[in-house]
Amino acid sequence: MPRVIDFSHGNQTEWSESRLPEPVHGEREIRAEELEALSEALNSPVTGFMPQFSTYGRSFDLSAQPDLLDAAHKWLSENATGPWLWSEIWANHGHSLDLTVYIERKPDQERFLAEFGGSFGFTEASAWDLGCLAVNRGVLPPLTALESFSKWGTEHAGFRWLPADDIGRRGMRVAFDHDGLEAEFVARWGDQMIVRETENGRVYEANLAGRSWRDDPSGWLGANPAVGSIGGRSSVPGEPYKWVVETRFDDVAAALQRDWGHFFTADASGRVFSADEYPRIPERDLPEDFLAYLRGEAEDFAAPYLSAITGAAPAGPVP
Repeated sequence: MPRVIDFSHGNQTEWSESRLPEPVHGEREIRAEELEALSEALNSPVTGFMPQFSTYGRSFDLSAQPDLLDAAHKWLSENATGPWLWSEIWANHGHSLDLTVYIERKPDQERFLAEFGGSFGFTEASAWDLGCLAVNRGVLPPLTALESFSKWGTEHAGFRWLPADDIGRRGMRVAFDHDGLEAEFVARWGDQMIVRETENGRVYEANLAGRSWRDDPSGWLGANPAVGSIGGRSSVPGEPYKWVVETRFDDVAAALQRDWGHFFTADASGRVFSADEYPRIPERDLPEDFLAYLRGEAEDFAAPYLSAITGAAPAGPVP
């Protein structure tokens, strides 16, 4: 999304990264601006394009096969009949690269696996993945924060990442929705930020090039939202396993109690909530015409909910 790293020099780290002169986009490749438009329209991070292919955990010397990744990207551009998404992500604190590929239609997945399965591992899309994809494609209506706890958590995180490509490769730009979290951020990182007053509120930005992960305000913010990610734990030996979510502010805790108190139970502090089960979203059946499109048996499908995400359906069915 797109091809950006030059692998002709072999294996690299984030600090010795060599980039291509220009990004390389493929035919039907989903672009960053399409994902941003969709995220803005849904008022939620885009979760429906989970990659089925990944090089994670696979060790190979790129210097011995420097053309492999260009060949895989080119193959998708020339052969995929539906949308696909390519990502080059630095992992392990920048010491290794994880290449991931999302391919929408089953026949394209099978042919890519036959061509490049020796380098990319494959994971079948889950029912959750397909349900999220159906929302992105306008086949199903978006979930509300009362149906999806993940969406509720995003809406109450207290901050929003904004596009920052214009700042640089490691640029960050953020706006806050919670005064308490913003005050903490300013106290810790404010002197390192450029602050801009916009029509949509106050925005903080910075170029993080050259910083380690220990001195990264974006990492600190991701680890300290107003409401944390739900995680499983057993705090007392011998007690049943619980799903736990922690809030950092009283007003956020009150909102969680109001909206999800039927599912979670608060502890004595009123800020830590637990449940016996994970808060799964309601199961929704996918229309047969959409499933036929994914199977490669049809070239179109009905998308009655596109009006809810006007102009934000990336790539779409092949004409």
